[in-house]
Amino acid sequence: MLGVNRGVFSGKKLTYLKLLITAGRYQAAINSLLPEEDPEEGKLVLALCSLSGDYQTFYDVAERWDKFFEENHDPLWLLLRCHGDIGYKGLHPRSMPIFLAAAAAIPEDPFAVWAAAVACSDRNRLDEEAMNLYEQALRIDEIRLVQYDPLPLLEQDPVFTSFPKICTQLRQLLGKDLWEANRFPPQQELYRTWEERLVTGRLRKDEPDLEDVRWLKDYLEQTLARYATVTDEVVRIYRYLSNWLLKHQRTDQGALAFLEESTRYLVLRDKIRAEEHLGKSYYDRQFWDKAVYWLQRVTLRQKGQLEWQLLYAQALSAWQHEQPSNLEYRKVRHDARAAWNKVLQVEPFQGEALLELGEMAEEDGRFKEAREFYRQVLAAVDSMNGKNDAAWSLQGRAMVRWGLLCFRGGEMDQAGQLLTKAAATLVPDNEENRIHLARALFYLGELFRRQEDLFQADQFQRQALTWDPAVGGYLRGEWEQLLKLGQGGFAEVWQVRHRKSGQMGAMKVLKPNCLNSEKGRKRFKNEAALTMAFGGAHNLIQGYPESVDFSRFTFVMELLDGSLKDRIYQYDHQGNIVRRSPLPEAEVLRVLSAVGEALIYLHGFGREFIHRDIKPDNILVDRDLERIRLADLGTLRVPKQLLQNKVTFERGEISPKEARWATDYTLIETFGNLGTPTYTAPEVLKSPKGWANSRLDQRADIFSLGVTLYEIATGYLPFTTGHDSEENIQALMDRVIETNFIDPAELELDPERPGDLSRLRDLHGSGRVALPPRALNREISEKMEAAILRCLEKDPNRRYPSIRQLLTDLELF
Repeated sequence: MLGVNRGVFSGKKLTYLKLLITAGRYQAAINSLLPEEDPEEGKLVLALCSLSGDYQTFYDVAERWDKFFEENHDPLWLLLRCHGDIGYKGLHPRSMPIFLAAAAAIPEDPFAVWAAAVACSDRNRLDEEAMNLYEQALRIDEIRLVQYDPLPLLEQDPVFTSFPKICTQLRQLLGKDLWEANRFPPQQELYRTWEERLVTGRLRKDEPDLEDVRWLKDYLEQTLARYATVTDEVVRIYRYLSNWLLKHQRTDQGALAFLEESTRYLVLRDKIRAEEHLGKSYYDRQFWDKAVYWLQRVTLRQKGQLEWQLLYAQALSAWQHEQPSNLEYRKVRHDARAAWNKVLQVEPFQGEALLELGEMAEEDGRFKEAREFYRQVLAAVDSMNGKNDAAWSLQGRAMVRWGLLCFRGGEMDQAGQLLTKAAATLVPDNEENRIHLARALFYLGELFRRQEDLFQADQFQRQALTWDPAVGGYLRGEWEQLLKLGQGGFAEVWQVRHRKSGQMGAMKVLKPNCLNSEKGRKRFKNEAALTMAFGGAHNLIQGYPESVDFSRFTFVMELLDGSLKDRIYQYDHQGNIVRRSPLPEAEVLRVLSAVGEALIYLHGFGREFIHRDIKPDNILVDRDLERIRLADLGTLRVPKQLLQNKVTFERGEISPKEARWATDYTLIETFGNLGTPTYTAPEVLKSPKGWANSRLDQRADIFSLGVTLYEIATGYLPFTTGHDSEENIQALMDRVIETNFIDPAELELDPERPGDLSRLRDLHGSGRVALPPRALNREISEKMEAAILRCLEKDPNRRYPSIRQLLTDLELF
């Protein structure tokens, strides 16, 4: 900074100036100075002109010394110039250079930055310099502006330290008075204007950098949080950022989530690009649920395009194995089959589609249809000119699948031919090929083993294990998997056959996605142990102790035709009930007699023994109801001391075979919130501890049995919301706890009157009322209805005290 010229401000002149300034005679002081000759006197004149309002002299002096002080970055000169321009000219275009010079020279000064930002926004400037000023100004808070004080700058300037009164008045002029005079537009209006300029400037860039993208995203989030409505500006940002993400093919989770949110705001052309990108990206990341959603949208828009139809079908095939229940699995499987059929409509001999449809037919037990699909795959590959690696892979995989069908059907010669060709065809360059090659070699080894050529058998099977160490799992020890029967939340059930004896069974296998879950593993082990300990007696499902394998998480039970639920309901592919077939009363009594015997046996061990999940799904039957079994013993509540013994129960000491699995695993206590709410007693649902409440007893099982009897006798659940699902589980629990049965007469309806029975069923099925059994099925006897209603009493003390008493009342015991 320039020093004060002591020759100018010394002696009498300095004293004289102080007297004039102290007296407030600023014009006389100005007239006594020579601003044209000395820059220091020019600066003092500029300050006096600002205080006196003499803008004519102000601009004469400014024109003389602006260049000099700008080159020397003098902060006080620049501040005075900015203040003078705002006070006299306002935001005149000619003032722009001085505002920018002040902001550049003293970027820490809020007044300089604020004035420059206001000037730039007034001229609608969007260049980089203006954008930086807008960002600086937005960081200046209101308190800092109101409390702005230029005193530190004044105290550093020797020109003004000689004149305390000038310092005091300039401090007020450039500080408090400036903001109270409302020289600038309202602060919130300025903030909004600057934000708009920053947004517009960035949106005009053809190639924004990452900082621009981050800024726009942060601004978007703040705007959405601040305002309830989506503005045009928000839509513009969504579109701009989406196009940037698509241009750079971003596939990280944050980018994909933003694109999903953006699709509703995009124009059709960009929306199609976004949907294609989302579908392909989620497919590559193996997020099958999202891949299916977006690829389905693409296929609806891009009808007839094989590429997208193929991706959609592949995603559905992968997604079906992640479904938590058999119902969802069936839905997705139906969609996958439809998608593969559409692939064939586009290209009739598409090998992958034929192979997938063959595997689905095989899994459904339609073996003849599966063989035909595999034959078509081989024919399609043979008709190709110049086979590529994919064609050879399809051919080999089809031969393996067909060969295994022949093996299971006892056609050993044809199985050997197909598996031998497959082993010679498949190149283990990808996971699918390695798995199928391992299967071919392993089953070729089985063929040699059956011919008692153990050397060749071991050679083939050892080679198979090099390509897929899990290949032996297809046989699961002594059991060969044949057909998938269904799946639940944590396990799958397969029809299996014993390799030596040919005995059929149902194998329960822990689902792959539960293998890493300690809770899932414990639950599976618990069910296996309890099934082996209790099963096989008094109509409880029989387990085969030698089949338990906790290294593979499998065990085998006796095989029946299906569950009672499969017998009374028929579903469409969406899982909706399309037909209800309640059992005749004679069959209901037969079921009650069998299940009652099982429960009497379990309850006989003590009051702590409660099944906790009696429902039609867990009652397995054969076609003629000659065999009726109570299953899912993994939910059985067993007292802790009995579990710690490992033990004997009624059957005496465990056998050596049972000892293998019994010592591998210490049983866990099965007190927890298990069961199905629809079938669970009100006292359990109302208890904060659920099944862990020690006061609960076997009358809770009697309630569940009553719900089951009601359902198989009428085809309806006694308590329903009309759309029972996990989403409205609390409403369903409230129905079970609070709803009482209504006599049809109260509704002025009579089941015997034409049309009324259908109306009653609609009312009950929709959840509007709960009706007694005979209101839905007149074939039920009054005695049976009375027994069911007593089982369903809300108060446990009003129910049957025991299963034995229920059977006695119905003359079944």
